[in-house]
Amino acid sequence: MSAPTATTTTYTSDFAALIALGPVEFLDSIFFSNCYAYGPARINRVVISNNTTTIRDYVDIVVAGATTARFYFGTPTQTPDPCLANDPNQAVHPAYKHQSYLRLQGFSLGNSPAAPTGQLIVGRYPQPTGVDLGATSNRIGDDANPAHVICELLTSTRFGLGLPPSQINATSFRNTAARFTAAGYGLSVFIERQEPVQQLIAEICEYFGGILRDNGGQAELFVPNVTDFDAAPLLTAAHYVEEPRFSFGSWSDTLNQLNVLYSEPAIYLQESLWIVMNDANMALVGEQRMLSNQRRWLTSQANADRYAKAVLAAKSKPVATCNCRVLAVAVAGLLPGDAVRATVPDTGDVLAFRITSMTEETAGAQSVTLELSQDYSEVLP
Repeated sequence: MSAPTATTTTYTSDFAALIALGPVEFLDSIFFSNCYAYGPARINRVVISNNTTTIRDYVDIVVAGATTARFYFGTPTQTPDPCLANDPNQAVHPAYKHQSYLRLQGFSLGNSPAAPTGQLIVGRYPQPTGVDLGATSNRIGDDANPAHVICELLTSTRFGLGLPPSQINATSFRNTAARFTAAGYGLSVFIERQEPVQQLIAEICEYFGGILRDNGGQAELFVPNVTDFDAAPLLTAAHYVEEPRFSFGSWSDTLNQLNVLYSEPAIYLQESLWIVMNDANMALVGEQRMLSNQRRWLTSQANADRYAKAVLAAKSKPVATCNCRVLAVAVAGLLPGDAVRATVPDTGDVLAFRITSMTEETAGAQSVTLELSQDYSEVLP
């Protein structure tokens, strides 16, 4: 009689995977090999029921293919996982406080010892500390208030720049946060790679045409508003130290269609396309001129529409720029992003611009060199 032979081998695994710095506010979905293993069914860290608030350190969930599963929110009070405590390969597992992670037992790998690709969708709302943001909320619907997001990135000592509150212009963040709330314009940005905080802040600002600028040694959040031009300083021949250099774009440089890729909240991983067109520009240039925005974000169709219309409004008409050297007193107190009106010497026309850069050759100099542009968008009212 021949010895029995193995025809099929199946594998299971016990493991834990670090997800994110905590605490996270909710778990929404778990995918393995692009298939749902859990959800979509949101589980919140904070549960309010019958006037009782419960703050959870973890939750036991059912994950397809696993015998048991526990998700830790990454709280400062979570305790060591009892299953990890029995890990024969490590004497002691800590509580992994402030770290959100998933622990699985008996997870089936099928006929391959290789672990599948996993993806979890979790979310958190910003919690800036030490900066007085008044009564403004850190969330707008299911999205985060962008002003709170940037403030936390600037001040967090765990994953941000760790700036002290004295270096934050709280008034600018408070006022801008209120504008976001009034407009209903929140953001849920996909952060899928490691990058410098400064670069991440700059990318977030692109979603609403904002600028993070230095104002007297403090970080100030500035978001353009069309009403800025109502009281904008007027530069005339009396202010120019040298002949200003104006440059005027052509209609061939304009756009009449903007495609915005985004993901609907109910279907996080499925991208949707929102298209906005400018018929007036199409009639003038006689052909389609299109730009596709590849920025990945989780938002509503209404916000995608608001963003697309604001950007296309700026790019559907020729853009003028200006380089000029003016008396410092004419632009005293202004910063990059601020609005100015500049007179064209040859025609006397007055054009509206925003300052893109200001260069003072020496401290206290009598003149300042300005770079001005009309290439800006106004997403917020």
